[in-house]
Amino acid sequence: MKIDLLRFRCLAAAIFAYATIAVLNSGVRAQVTYVDADWTAGNTVVAATGLDPATVDNVAVAGNVWSVRHPFGNEGSLLQGRGDAVESSTPELKTALAGLAPGNYDLYVFYWSDSGDWSIRAGLESGALADYNTSQPRASTLSYVSDPLFIDGARSLYAARVGNNVTVSGGSASIFINDLGSTISSDRTWYDGVGYRLHDPNEPPPDFVAGDLITFTNTADAPNGAWSWFEDERVIVDADTPGGPRIVVSSISYASSGAEAGDVDVLWYDVNSAQQGRFELHDRLQNDDHNSAALWIRPDGRYLAAYSSHTTGGTPIPVTTAQAQQVRYRISEPHDPSDWGEEFTHNADGFRITTYNNLHYLPGDDGGAGRLYNFHRNVGFDPHILVSSDHGDTWSEWGNLVTFGDDTDRPYVKYASDGDRIHFITTEAHSNAFNTSIYAGYVKDGQLFGSNGSLLDADLASGTPVDVTALTSVFNVNTAPYQGAYSSAWTVDAEMDDAGNPYVVFQARIDPGAVGGDPVTHQYFYARLADGAWTVKELALGGGGYALDGGYSGLVALHPNDPNRLFLSSEIDPRDGLPTPHFEIYEGVTDNGDAWSWTAVTENSTMDNARPIVPNWDDSHTALLWMRGNYDNYEQWSTEVVGLVLGEAPTADFDDDGDVDGADFLIWQRGVGLTGQTDFAGGDANHDGDSDGDDLEVWREQFGSGPGAEAAAVSTPEPTSWIMAAVALGAVACRRTQIKLEMVKKTAKTSDGRK
Repeated sequence: MKIDLLRFRCLAAAIFAYATIAVLNSGVRAQVTYVDADWTAGNTVVAATGLDPATVDNVAVAGNVWSVRHPFGNEGSLLQGRGDAVESSTPELKTALAGLAPGNYDLYVFYWSDSGDWSIRAGLESGALADYNTSQPRASTLSYVSDPLFIDGARSLYAARVGNNVTVSGGSASIFINDLGSTISSDRTWYDGVGYRLHDPNEPPPDFVAGDLITFTNTADAPNGAWSWFEDERVIVDADTPGGPRIVVSSISYASSGAEAGDVDVLWYDVNSAQQGRFELHDRLQNDDHNSAALWIRPDGRYLAAYSSHTTGGTPIPVTTAQAQQVRYRISEPHDPSDWGEEFTHNADGFRITTYNNLHYLPGDDGGAGRLYNFHRNVGFDPHILVSSDHGDTWSEWGNLVTFGDDTDRPYVKYASDGDRIHFITTEAHSNAFNTSIYAGYVKDGQLFGSNGSLLDADLASGTPVDVTALTSVFNVNTAPYQGAYSSAWTVDAEMDDAGNPYVVFQARIDPGAVGGDPVTHQYFYARLADGAWTVKELALGGGGYALDGGYSGLVALHPNDPNRLFLSSEIDPRDGLPTPHFEIYEGVTDNGDAWSWTAVTENSTMDNARPIVPNWDDSHTALLWMRGNYDNYEQWSTEVVGLVLGEAPTADFDDDGDVDGADFLIWQRGVGLTGQTDFAGGDANHDGDSDGDDLEVWREQFGSGPGAEAAAVSTPEPTSWIMAAVALGAVACRRTQIKLEMVKKTAKTSDGRK
C-alpha cells in the first residue's frame, strides 16, 4: 500500500511540476521592443561627429547624403542610402538605445526590401559592419511588445540580429549603420529602426544541431551544393561496402564563374571511418539545381547516375538545344564512388528539353527478367519513360506516363517503389500556373493503374498517354472540404510501407481569401493508402515561400523504413505554432497520422535549413541530409550539403500503450540512473543506453501525444531549467524512497518465512 501511495505521490508531483511548466512557459517567446530611428535631434546621429546627419527630402538617389523617404515605413518616414561611388561617401550612422536595465540582450536592425535584394550594413562597432540582405528573416517572424509595420505596399520589413547575448551594464547600447556604397539599384538601403530583447538563457547556441553534423561540401572543389526535389534517389546508402555503410549524394555546385560553376557532383561519407570524397560526374553542366543526378545501386554493386540539364542556355557554358534533349548517365566500379566509366547520352528524335530523372527497378517485370525505369520530364513537359533490361547499360524509349492540357502544362511527379510496383503522386501542372490538385497511380509490368487498382493503360510502351485526372484523386482543391480553404497543391515526397501501400506528403497554399497572410502560407498534408482509398490529414504549417518563389516550401522527408516518422522543414515551429527567423528542421513521430510529437533537429539558426532527404537504409539506422544556407533560386545558391546519422526515433511511450502520459513518467522515474540498457523499457527514450535527463526532455516534448490525448499535435512549451532540474531531482528522490520501501517489504516477507 505504501508503494502504491508513493507512486501516486510521485505521479502527482510530476503532473504538478508539468502544470507549472505550462503556466510559466505559455509558449510566448522573448519579445522585441522596436525603436524607430529619429535623425532630427533624436537617437540617430553621424557616428564620427555625433551631429544630426545631413539629409535631402524624398530623393531616390541621394549621392553622399542620406535621403528621407516618406510616407514609407514606421512613423511614416525612413532613411535611404544608395548611389554612392565609394563606401565612405554616405556617413556611417549610430542609433542609440537608452534606458535598458542591466542584463544580456539580443540587438536588431530593421530595414526594408521589395522583391529585389535591398541590403544594409550594421554592427556594434564603428567601421566593423556586416552586410545583411533578404537572406535574413522577415521581421514578422519575431514576437514584439508592440508590433511595428511589417508590410508597406510591395515591400517587407526585415530584421537582422546584429548582437547576440550582448551584456549591457550602463543602461545603453549603440548600433552602427551604413549602406553598401553601391551604385546598383538592387543594393539600396531603406533603414527604419533598431530593436532589443532580453536574451533567453535557455536558448540553444546559434546554429544548434541535435547531433554530430556532417558537412559534405565546403571544399575547394565542392564549395556548396543544392538539388531540386523531383529527381530521385538523390541520396543512397550502400550498406554492402567492405568498410561499412557509405552515404552517397548527388548535388550541383554554384559559382558565378570558374571551374566549379554548375558541376554535377557525387559526394560521399563512410559512416565507420568518417572518410569523405567527391567525384565530378560532369564539369560545368549548368548552374541549375534541377541537374543533380538520380542514383541507383545495381545488383552487381555498381552505382548508376542519370542526370540532365534543365533547359537551354544558362551559365557558365550555355547549353544547346541538342544538349538539353539528352539524358546522361555514368556507371561506377562496384561499391566505388571514386571510379566511374565514361558519360553516355540517350537522345531520341523529337525529344524536348529533358530534366528530373527518377530511377526505379522492378525485378519481377518482363516475365521475371526485371526492368529498370527512368521516369523523367520530356515530350510536352510530361513525365516520360525510358526502360532498360540490362541495369542501365542501354535504354529504350516508351511513351508518356501521363499528360495534362497543352504542351506548356507540366505535371510534377513523386515516385516510390518497393520492388513490386512503382507508386506515384502528381499534379496536373505547376502550382504557380494552375490551381492544382493531387492524383495517384502505380506502374506494374509495363501497365498503368489508378491507386485504387483500376487499369488505365495496358501498354505504357504504346505512347498514348492517360490524362492525369483519370488517376485516383487524393486531394481535390475544387471539392469539399478543401475548396475555398486551400489552393495550388504540390507534391513533396512519397514512400511505401511493408504492406505495399504508399504514404505521401504534399503541400497546399492556405487560400488568402479564407485565411489571409502575406507571403503565401503553406500547409503540409500527410496521406496514406489502404484498401484502395486515401486518408488525408493535416500535418503542419510550412510557413511562407522559401527563397524568392512563393510556391517553394522547406519541404518534408518521409522515413522510407518507418511510415510513422518524418523530418519537416518550416519557418513555423510545429511544437508551439510560433514563427522562427529561419527555416528549421523538426523530427515528427506519429501514431498513423492522428497526432504528432515534434523534436527540433536544428534550432536558433542564422541560416535556412531546407529540402531534407532520408535515404533508404534499415529499421535501426537513419541518415538525414539537407541544404543549409542561403538559397536565392534554382540558379543561384550558397547552401552547404549537410547531414546526420541517427538511430531509432526517440519515444517516451515506455509502456507502449500509444499515449505519452504520467504512467510513462513513472517508468522513467523508476529507471533514472540506469546505464547500459538495451531497450527503452527502463526509460531510455533516446536509445543511448542511459536513463537520464535527456530522456526526461523527450518525455516533456512528447507529453500528451497519442490517440488518447486532445492536444497531441502540439508539444508543450519549453520549461525553465530549474523546473526541469526539480522534476529530475524529485524523480530520483522518489525512486530512492521506492527502492527503500521495496527492500523493507522484501525483508519483512523474508523474516516471517513468507514469500
